[in-house]
Amino acid sequence: MFFSFKKEKEVMEIVMRHLDHVEECITTGAKTIEVYLSG
Repeated sequence: MFFSFKKEKEVMEIVMRHLDHVEECITTGAKTIEVYLSG
């Protein structure tokens, strides 16, 4: 099963958006832990 180029591009955009959200969550989590550990 092959995706058309348009669908592939759409999937890549969705994956990139998801990774941006994951990065944001990890960054926020790291900052939260840093604040928690600093007192």
